[in-house]
Order: sequence, then structure tokens, then C-alpha cells
Amino acid sequence: SHLSDPAFDTADFNDNPAPGNLRADYVLPSANLDIADSGVFWPESTDPLFSLVGTFPFPSSDHRLVWVDLLPGTTDLPPAAPPAAALLDIGGTLAADGRFATLADALGVLGDPPPGETFTLLAPTDEAFDALPPGLLEALLDDRFFLTDVLLNHLIGGTVPAETIVTLTEAQTLLGAPLTIEVVEGIVLLNGEVQVIETDILASNGVIHVIDGVLLPPPPPEPLGFLASAFGRGSTEVPGPGDPAALTSAFIDVFEGPDGTAEVCFFVNTSVQDPTVAHIHRGAAGEAGPPVVATGFTADSWTQDQFAPLDRFADGCVDVEQDLALEIIGNPAGFYFNLHSASFPGGATREQLVDADGVDVIQRAYTAAPLLGANEVPGPGDPDSGRGFVDFLVPATDNGEWCFSSTVFRVGAITSGHIHIGAAGESGGVVLNLEIDTRWPVVLHPSGQGWVVNGCVAASAEVQSQIAANPGGFYVNYHNDEFPAGAVRAQLVAGVGEVIRFAELSPPDGFDPDVYGFADLAMFSSQGLLCWDTPNSGIGEPTGMSISDATGVLISFDVVTHPFLADVNFPGVDYTSFGCQGVDSATIDAIVANPNDYTFSIDTATATPALTGALFDPNFGPPGPPPESPPGG
Repeated sequence: SHLSDPAFDTADFNDNPAPGNLRADYVLPSANLDIADSGVFWPESTDPLFSLVGTFPFPSSDHRLVWVDLLPGTTDLPPAAPPAAALLDIGGTLAADGRFATLADALGVLGDPPPGETFTLLAPTDEAFDALPPGLLEALLDDRFFLTDVLLNHLIGGTVPAETIVTLTEAQTLLGAPLTIEVVEGIVLLNGEVQVIETDILASNGVIHVIDGVLLPPPPPEPLGFLASAFGRGSTEVPGPGDPAALTSAFIDVFEGPDGTAEVCFFVNTSVQDPTVAHIHRGAAGEAGPPVVATGFTADSWTQDQFAPLDRFADGCVDVEQDLALEIIGNPAGFYFNLHSASFPGGATREQLVDADGVDVIQRAYTAAPLLGANEVPGPGDPDSGRGFVDFLVPATDNGEWCFSSTVFRVGAITSGHIHIGAAGESGGVVLNLEIDTRWPVVLHPSGQGWVVNGCVAASAEVQSQIAANPGGFYVNYHNDEFPAGAVRAQLVAGVGEVIRFAELSPPDGFDPDVYGFADLAMFSSQGLLCWDTPNSGIGEPTGMSISDATGVLISFDVVTHPFLADVNFPGVDYTSFGCQGVDSATIDAIVANPNDYTFSIDTATATPALTGALFDPNFGPPGPPPESPPGG
């Protein structure tokens, strides 16, 4: 039954079972319309049209057509509700909220989100950032790489609402780190300590959940060991022959795995043109031995290098028994890395493993730096040449070959190179042809402003002995088509010839993810030379650079001879300058000894400085209070 007047019923259902007659398919006019007349098509059984509706079961419908005649009324309608505002994206939503100034500014370092993709942001409030241990927030905002990792650790791909979050025990962030989730007495905790305090703030490209802490990335796992096989050559293959025109370098990280296993991760770069499989073999130098670790690589694993089209690289990880991994780490000289190819299936290149605990996989035997046109005798060399160097190394398998790696900026493509006899200011004959472009192609530096020149060459015992007795009595000369007699030159020194100091640059008024720069300084005290590479972005065209101490500007750089270049291929770099200039040795020694006492600055026409930062020794990191959690983890 129903409470309304049965006269308004428009449908006749069975009374048993219910509901019986009902008012259905009716018209309810707007309040500003008056009803002139109305009716229901519900014919009597004697009506000729009764056959259209009939009796139960109805031939058409048990609902009857309702009609209403309407006239404009005198009642005013209430004001229409405004349309719902369009949702802002995640960045705009944070900025409009007012609680996320630090996060909203920091997100700029990630760039614009890909169109069409959605994300779930776990958003720390400003109070959460301010509660970080002393010095950590400053370290975070000054280190764009650390900041990027932290931000990615707060993002989950796709839109994950709160009703889904509470059903999960773990989620993976865009950093790749696992995020634990638990609900304790109705409170959602992330990683056991960070609380979700507000949920489901909608944005046009996802959803935001507010949290009361910062989710710092987990520290990277400590490797059991770090190994390398540098300058693998065909000439070291046993029994051979290997590829005579190729070089290979392999870098290997070993991590502890579960249940007595270890994870062995490879990154391999080679000039072999048709690489296939690769292994770690048991065997000392000069011995052939069985493979003990397969990389898992196949012919399809190799990718052409974007910057060096004749190079190939591959990477990947495999699991091995931990006892075997520890044996290799404990005695790397008893194992070698062997790369095979379609042309040399028995082995294209080979080199023994070494403990790679540090940047220099093999200690430099000699260095020639800086390579400059001004050093050419009798000259002229290239007057526009910038910073350049050649490092000579004796590989782990010493078969009489010297290997070298070098970069030289702002010169034409290098076509040949030699070691000559002759002190500084003297010209002498060739004692060693470096045979450039025979094993590793000369390739354009990623910046587009220089050349990477690597290779290996047989050096006779007599030449090695002469150079060892008096390295400064020999020099390296690089040639090109424009300067066939010599484009750039530098004397040899034993070991490392330069000292590196670095600066991370930011605006003087604080962090801006779109405005940054770096200063990479190579200092040669014995030669009274300072060389630099200073990429930067977001400040417009620079006009000057300087190093200052507490008393003022100490060194102004010659950016007329070495101007800022705009046609740089590095992503995120607008301008850079490469160059070298004379600086007195006492000043260089003071900067080397106490780099934190000196500030590097880049100026523009409208800002002096536009970027600035303290110098530091890269072996010890930037100055300032050490954060509780180190950058990057």
C-alpha cells in the first residue's frame, strides 16, 4: 500500500504479492511552471484501445503514458549553483593548499609530469620538512640528486585511494623502494613511523594523501665487493686469437642475497661490434679456465651507445652462491672477464678482475695535462683549445701494452697522437705512436664540445724504461686536420698530474630546482695553471666567473678567450665554459689545502652573482653540517 491518493496511481501491479497499484512514470514539473491539464492513458476494458494494455500478463507494459500541459508560471527559481571548479593538477593543488610550500617548490626538480599519467603523492607538510634533523633539509634542497630520490620515494604510479591503501601491506614507489603499510588502531602508518593524517585530496592527475613525516629513501645496500675488468683486449685472449680492434670494460657490483646467495650486477661497455655472451672465468693471467659466473647476456642484450655509435653496452644482475662470490672478491686476480662475439666465439676480449674500491680502477702511471694549443712548439697549436688530458695506465694483464683514456675540448676531431721526447718548450721526435682510432673509435664528447680518445698500444721495454727515468722529458701531442703538426700538447708527469676541486652552485637567495650549476676545477700547481668546466642552467647567458675568499674576488676567469657556449648537448645544461688560465702556484696551493674557504660564482648581466657555492674536495663531499642521512641514501 502507499500513502498518496490512489487517483494518482499510474501502474497496476498484483496485490498479492504486493505492491499493487503505484504512481510510476509520472511527470514532476519545475517549480516555475504551472499545470494546465494532465492525464493518464489507462483505458477501461470496454475501450477499443484496451488491447494495447490488456490484463496481466500485460501485452505491452504495466506502466501507462502520462501527459501534462504546462504554462509559464509566476514562481521564481532559486539561483543556479555555480559549476564545479576544475581540478588542479597535483602541483597546483599543493600550491593552493598553503600547507605544502616546501614540497610544491621542490617538485619542480622533477619537471612536468607526463601527460595522461596519474600519480599518488604522499605529501609531507611544511611542518614535516621542518622537523627533519638539523642540516638535513638544507642538504636535501642543495643536492638535486638527493632531492630527486626523496621526491620519487613519495610518489606511487597510478591513483591509489585511501580505501585501497588500507588493504595493502606494501607498495612500490617510483624510486623503486618498497614502502610498508600497516593500520594500527585505525591509523595508517608508512614504514612503521610516518602517519597518514588526511586522505583523498583529488587532483586532475591523481590523488594526494597528507603525511606527517618525510619518507627518506632507504640507504643503498652495502656491496660485498666492487670489481672491474678495465681495458679488456683481444691480445690477452688465451689461447687466442681475440679481436685485435676492440676494447672492453666491465664494472661489477656484488651484493649479499638471501639464503647464502649473492647478487652479481654487471655493466659492460665495449667496442666489439657483434658481442654475444660474457662470463667470469676462473684463471690467472695467461691461463684459460672454466666459466664460473654467466652474465646472462645474449646477442640481443646489447644496446648501441647514444653518444658513441660504435660502442655497445649491456647490464644486468644474476644470483650466484655467496661462497663463490666471496672467493672472487678475495682473489680477483685469479679470475677474468671474457666477452665473446659472433666473429670470435672463443673469446673477443679478456682482462683479469681487479678490486675497484675507488674511482681509479687502475692507478694512473702517467698523466699529460692540460692539453693546450699554447703548449705547442714551434706552434701554432689550436688557440681556442680548452681543457684536456691523457691518462696512461698499465692494465692488470701486463703484456707490454699501455692503455690510455683522454678527453680534449674545443678542438677539431683528433686524427692521431704520439708521445715525443722533449722537455717543456722543446720539440722532439716520436717515441710511441698511440695508434689512435684503431681499437676504440674517437667519439664526440657528450657535451658536443670535445672528443673522447681511448686506446691501447704496445710500448717497448726500452721506451717504458726511458719514460720512467724522466717523465717530464716527454710530451703527448694530439693532431687533427686543421693542425696536422700538432693541435694540443702537454708534458708527462708520473701518477696524477692535477688536483680536482668542485662546487655545486645555486642562487644566492636559496634553492631553485630550475636554476643551478657546477664548477669542476683541475689545478696544476707545478705549472701554475687552473682549468675549468662550468655547466649551468636557468640564469640566462653568463657574463663572468670568479673565485673569492673573505677579502673579495681572488681570481677572475678569462671568459673572453674561453666564452660560454650555448650549443651544449647535455640535458639540463644551457651554457658551459671550458678553459685553462695561469694562476700563481701559491694561490692554487691555498685553494687545494682549504677549499671550503673559497667561493665560486657565475655572474650575468642582471645578477652578481647569479650562482654561487663553496669549493670542496670531491673525496669528502660539499661543506656544511653533515646530514644525519647522507645524500643519496
